[in-house]
Amino acid sequence: MTRLVANKRSYILPLIGALVVLLILLAVLQYQWLGQISEGERQTMQTNLRNRARGFQEEFNQEVDRACLRVRMDAEELGKDDWRELGERFERWKATAIYPGLVKNRFLAKGGTGGLINLLEFDETLKRFKPVEWPSTFVELRRRFEPGATVVTAESERRLGAMVEHGYVAEDIPAVVHFITGRERVEPLPSNQKREGVRAFERSKEKRAFSEIGLTINELDLDYIRQVMIPSLFKRRFTVDGALDYELTLVYRKAPDERREKAIRESGEKPPSASGDVTMNMFEVGLDSSDLNRGARWQIVISHRAGSLDAAVAQARVRNLAVSFGILFLLAISVIIVLISSRRSQQLARKQMEFVAGVSHEFRTPLAVIHAISENLADGLITDKQEIEQCGLVIRDDVRRLTGMVEQVLELAGAFRGRTLYHRSPVDVSNVIDQVLRRYTTPNHDPEWHIEKYIEANLPLVLADPSALASAVGNIIDNAMKYGGDQRWIGIKAQMQSGGQNPIVDITIEDKGIGIPPGEILHIFDPFYRGTEVRAAQIHGSGLGLSLVKNIVEANGGTITVVSTPGRGSAFTLSLPVAARKEQSLAGVR
Repeated sequence: MTRLVANKRSYILPLIGALVVLLILLAVLQYQWLGQISEGERQTMQTNLRNRARGFQEEFNQEVDRACLRVRMDAEELGKDDWRELGERFERWKATAIYPGLVKNRFLAKGGTGGLINLLEFDETLKRFKPVEWPSTFVELRRRFEPGATVVTAESERRLGAMVEHGYVAEDIPAVVHFITGRERVEPLPSNQKREGVRAFERSKEKRAFSEIGLTINELDLDYIRQVMIPSLFKRRFTVDGALDYELTLVYRKAPDERREKAIRESGEKPPSASGDVTMNMFEVGLDSSDLNRGARWQIVISHRAGSLDAAVAQARVRNLAVSFGILFLLAISVIIVLISSRRSQQLARKQMEFVAGVSHEFRTPLAVIHAISENLADGLITDKQEIEQCGLVIRDDVRRLTGMVEQVLELAGAFRGRTLYHRSPVDVSNVIDQVLRRYTTPNHDPEWHIEKYIEANLPLVLADPSALASAVGNIIDNAMKYGGDQRWIGIKAQMQSGGQNPIVDITIEDKGIGIPPGEILHIFDPFYRGTEVRAAQIHGSGLGLSLVKNIVEANGGTITVVSTPGRGSAFTLSLPVAARKEQSLAGVR
């Protein structure tokens, strides 16, 4: 038996170690795998965000470009000085446009050879342009296109060509400006005048010129863009499955700030929170003022609601790690529970074997005595009347002992199977104790035992099964006599428990015997358990008594506690609930 247990232990310990190593390995692999998944998810989210942002920017600029092109004029239309067709085009645009409030005002700047002088504003009611003073917000725009404001160079010629073709965005207003020009015929240069590597346009060497006639200025409604157009486009572009995970901010930022943030991003450091996850220019319909004079520009900053994409991915990774490690933790707990259950099953099997051995011994001893006495009586070896009576008493006591053991086993088995039913009713504790003590006052019991009893006066009735309570008290008294040692003293006390909300009666049975070691107190109520010193002293018993008592007390709504000091004795206390007054009154009537 010892060798078998040792083999099992030597097998379990390496198994536990292997499971621990496996769980740690799984945790490490899970951590690395989730890190790779998080990185891939971050790149996917960045790509999707950039694609959506680019689509958002293109759609916004398409709307702006569409609004400006519908009312764009050429030199021929300007010369007619008839604006009815322009007004009709403007009305058709407003009737069909998704965002009709995009354009706040439309202006026309006209001038002759001396430059831009007059500014006219379009009156939607009259469908014509009327002269107005230059607004204060147009000062920079007027200064830029005054005669002599720009030194003629190859670069200025290139920019002028780009502005004439694509338009110009004055972001400080903001407004979209288109040129009304008449292009002269361009005569090709002789081949001997071409110079390799020269890309700039020079007025002195090319017989090519632009006659700037005027400007159309479409002033945009910034409040409408902020409050209506941008939120609508943003919601449509960035809502996924009914959820909007990003936030948009419209900022007016200068070129040095842009260059600084770009340098920070390229260095790998974390950019300021104001830069968001994606930053893009709001206007891309033509050359803008920030490109000409490095001035400020309107930009759209998109950030994740978590603060940034990195923060969102980090939060998702933490959640995934929590779930994964939670599963691993549950797996580890399950393994531990299986191992504990296996260990307890082994202990229970060992206790059952010890119980079978103990019960067999307990049965064999009285049966051997009964068998010997019965053979002597049958063979006529015992003829004296007094000896025959004594033999009869021995047989009766042994039969009672065997019957008690069988009843204990059957009662405990029924309790474990849930088949034992207790009929709780108001019970007088004093009567139960007296009933049990009458068993120990017969001549068949040792008269040297001294039993002290104290019952508190006016003790209320408790709610319990009378026969089961008597069995529990009897088991405790039997144990007190069995393990009471040489003192041969038992104290029985019943009294109300002081304090507490629910009234309780305590039945304490105390002895001055061998006591219970502290390490065994937690196990004395386990089925088939018998202490080390008890087995060493070869004291008869099955290890079922206290387990049965605990089951009876708890089934009747009570608790059992024990206080013990090795060598000085033990005290067992049965705490039972007091019956309700109505039930006590009914018991008194009966």
